[in-house]
Amino acid sequence: MTQTTLSIDETISEVSAQIFNLIVPLQTPEKADHAPDDLRAQVESAFVLLERRCFELQVTPDVIRNIKFAMTAFSDEVVLNSRWPKKYDWMAKPLAIEYFGDASIGQSFFTRLDELRSDSSTDMAVLNLYFTILLLGFQGKYRLAGYEQLQAYLSTFRAEIEQKQGRVNRILSENAAPEHQMKSRIAGQQSYWVMSVLFVAAIVVMTVVYSTQTQDAIQVSAQSIEKMTETTSMVDQEEGQ
Repeated sequence: MTQTTLSIDETISEVSAQIFNLIVPLQTPEKADHAPDDLRAQVESAFVLLERRCFELQVTPDVIRNIKFAMTAFSDEVVLNSRWPKKYDWMAKPLAIEYFGDASIGQSFFTRLDELRSDSSTDMAVLNLYFTILLLGFQGKYRLAGYEQLQAYLSTFRAEIEQKQGRVNRILSENAAPEHQMKSRIAGQQSYWVMSVLFVAAIVVMTVVYSTQTQDAIQVSAQSIEKMTETTSMVDQEEGQ
C-alpha cells in the first residue's frame, strides 16, 4: 500500500471519529434518551472541523465531498431511527438537505456508492468508509426493500474489496468504534469484512461446541436414567421375593 493511500486512510479515520462518537450512541435506546439537547449543534461543528482538517491535509474536494456525504447519510438515518427526544427537530431539516439539498439520501447513498465502486480511480479508503457505515447498520433504501437484499449487496461489495485490496487498514479510530457493536479493537491491518467473517465463524464454532456439549449432557442423563431404572427394577424384584 502506498504512503498516499495510508495518508488518506488515516485522515478519514481522524475526521470521521468525532461524528461517529456523537452519533453512534443514539443506536442504544438508553443512551439516546439522555443525549444532549444541543447534539445537532455539536454534530454540525464536527462537520465543520471535518472539512477544515481535510483542507489542511490537502484532501481533494471530491474525496471531501464523498466523506461528508457518507457521514451525513449515516447521521440522519441514525437520528431518525433513534429514541432521542429531539429527533423531530433534527428531521425538520435533515443534514442531507442542509448540506446537499437531497431529500432522498437513502437512495442517493447507494447511487453514489455504485458510482464510486465502478470508478477505478476511487481510493479504497473511501470505499472502506462506506462499507464501514453499512456494517454499522445503515440501510437507506433497503430498509423498505428488505434485509436479504441488503445482505446480498453487502456480500458483493465485500467481495470487491477483497479482490481489489484484501486486508486494508481500519477506518474508524479506537475512539469511534461503538462499544456495543465492536467490543474488541480492530487489528492494524485487519479489514472490517474479515472481522465480520471471523465473528460469524465464531458463532458457528460456539453453536457446534454447545450442540456437542448438549448432546453429551443428554447422553449422560440417559445413562443415569437407565441406571436408575435398573436399580428400581432390582429393588422391585427383591421386594417381590
